Amino acid sequence: MGKARALKISACYIVKNEAENLAKSIKSLKNQVNEIVVVDTGSTDNTMAVARKLGAKVYCFLWQDDFSKARNFALSKAKGDWLVLLDADEYFTAKTAGNIRQVIRQAQQADGLLIQMVNYDVDKAEIQDYFYQLRIVCNQQGLHYEGKIHEELKLSDGKSMKFFRIPPEMLEIYHTGYASSVSRQKLERNLKLLQQAVDNGQSEADLARYFCDCYLGLGDMEKCTYYGWLDVKKGRQSVNFGSRCHRVLMAYYGGRNDDESICKRRQLAEISTEQYPEVPDFWAEYSECLYQTGEYAQAIAAMEKALELMQDYHGMEPSMLVEGHMAPQLEERLQVFHQAQANLINQEKSTIKPTEDKCNGGIRMARLKNKINKNRMKKRNNQAKQVLTSLKHDMQQFMEAEDYTAAMDVMAEMAANKQMDGEIMYWGAQCYFFTGDFERAEKWVNNALNNGYNSVGVKMLLATLCMTEERNEDAFKLCEVVLTEGIEGMSKQDQEIFDNFMNNISYGYDELVSEHPKISAYLQKKQADMEANSPVNKLKQILKGKKIEEAKPQQVDVQEEVKTETEEASSEDKAQAALTRLRQLLSKNKEQTVEEVNEVQEPAEAIITREVVVPESVKEKEEITPDVQQVEENQPIVGESDNVQQNDAEKVDVSDTLAKIAAKEISLVEKVRLINVFAGACYQQGDYQSAFDLLSAALELDSKEAATLKNIAYTCLSAGEQEQAMSFAAKLPVVDFALLYALKQN
Repeated sequence: MGKARALKISACYIVKNEAENLAKSIKSLKNQVNEIVVVDTGSTDNTMAVARKLGAKVYCFLWQDDFSKARNFALSKAKGDWLVLLDADEYFTAKTAGNIRQVIRQAQQADGLLIQMVNYDVDKAEIQDYFYQLRIVCNQQGLHYEGKIHEELKLSDGKSMKFFRIPPEMLEIYHTGYASSVSRQKLERNLKLLQQAVDNGQSEADLARYFCDCYLGLGDMEKCTYYGWLDVKKGRQSVNFGSRCHRVLMAYYGGRNDDESICKRRQLAEISTEQYPEVPDFWAEYSECLYQTGEYAQAIAAMEKALELMQDYHGMEPSMLVEGHMAPQLEERLQVFHQAQANLINQEKSTIKPTEDKCNGGIRMARLKNKINKNRMKKRNNQAKQVLTSLKHDMQQFMEAEDYTAAMDVMAEMAANKQMDGEIMYWGAQCYFFTGDFERAEKWVNNALNNGYNSVGVKMLLATLCMTEERNEDAFKLCEVVLTEGIEGMSKQDQEIFDNFMNNISYGYDELVSEHPKISAYLQKKQADMEANSPVNKLKQILKGKKIEEAKPQQVDVQEEVKTETEEASSEDKAQAALTRLRQLLSKNKEQTVEEVNEVQEPAEAIITREVVVPESVKEKEEITPDVQQVEENQPIVGESDNVQQNDAEKVDVSDTLAKIAAKEISLVEKVRLINVFAGACYQQGDYQSAFDLLSAALELDSKEAATLKNIAYTCLSAGEQEQAMSFAAKLPVVDFALLYALKQN
């Protein structure tokens, strides 16, 4: 057995005038990592000298008011299998630093590790709060930061990252960056960058949590609470420490006794338990609000819930109660609530005097019992509300996992308990739609609308159902309704849903579009907006000898690149070389001209509208967007028959083709694209089995690529496997009307 490959770990920093802090941070992890990368953005002290003395590789980077650009530059210089991402004012505690390598070895299935951060004010020598932050990640292709400030790590292919939460006894990081003496300067800097982002078109609501933090630190509570509520009203967000604004507002209202603050505190507590039902802190806060308003029975129930959740809490959101071992204090508060409840009952009983008429005494006791019963009813309603929240969460999880059968089982449970609402009905309609039961889908869409759920999503689903039934005019009327209501205040998700639908009707429905001025105007505007960045136009510019400026890749070490003769060629030569390579892949006649190749329509869903990435050795990217024919009957999108010429002698060898594509130095996206090209050639010559095998391999590389899913659905349909075709069509992220029509006709 060969020796296991040694694990390489890189530590990455971006710094400016952090000599003192940086030294402490590097020393805390130096013995656990293989290299230390320090990117300096303009220090005027001896930061770089300190870094070099401690063995770091130091690079200079011109600051551009963009944290992501600087961090991406640092990532490009790191060679480790795993990356430890720290700021200079962060350091591992002495008792846990030695566990870094061990923790990474035990978490090889994760994309990243969430480490407990302790905000420590060195000026006041006190802990401010705890939270978890992504600080260790697997160094993989496509890893990059997004966002000018409070930047987030993403993958280029859009796939979600899998995180493990590390217990604080294994790894813990102290953060001293917002000590009293330096806090204001950093907050003002952050506020400036946030405002720049808004001025450049980013949504203020998306940045609300960061605005809230800035104004909190600056002491502007009016703006702090404004942005805090703006974030809370967005609902639960899939970001780390998404409940941050909830906690800021709770702390603010908890210290005030005016009627408005008491009301706001109660409202916030109810919202928090709905959005984060697993967090014990919010149930404890809710119990205090109930106690404050004399609802002792409900207060007892909420506090018992908090204590129950604390016993085995492993949620991603921080819990100050758990971290602070606050269970004994909560038990004491629970006894106070029980005593208050007992006192209330005794007080009610004491109002019945012995000399009073029995009838009057009976009335008083009846009133008391009625009050107690009402409290019990409220408690049961609250519990039912909690159950509903949990079931909705489960249903949503199943839908995201595309397990629509399980999702419908959860919906049936909610229906049995009469806990349905318009949103759940809309989800049910989606489940029926993606499983091919269009009749029930339409029924549930209408149920959602009748119950007041009037979102853009539900309207577009109904419009899609209309299109599948060839009720095109009805679908267009629904689009007109959405446009009439206005799209300015539309959420990002609703905008995406609407745009996807509009893209589907932008081809093949010219006559109908012309009869609807608002739709026509909307599509024309979208076309005008896209025209400047059209790949076809870019290609034409290249062929005319014009150069297109492209951003330099940040994750490539230029010094290590090998220059080729192609780099010295003219723009036109490069374009022709790229087109020639594509022509060869499509098995074209060697005598074809550049102009002929430009007219080629790629087989089997070459509709992928991303760049064709030429191998890095060529040092040039050319963009080719093929023409797309209208789909007729149940035929997939393919090129002209004379454009893909393959006889039996040239039949595609699936294994050999996949091996050659796998060996090419191109991106994963382009490998999937090429597999689709060859699958199209097989499809066109009637070799459905080979096409299916190729497309199955493409799905193993990217299971959610719409082009591949659409092509394999058409392939199955042509081979007579309708059920299998339906299963692939159901996984498409965007509805394809032609495919649905083809499935329906068979």
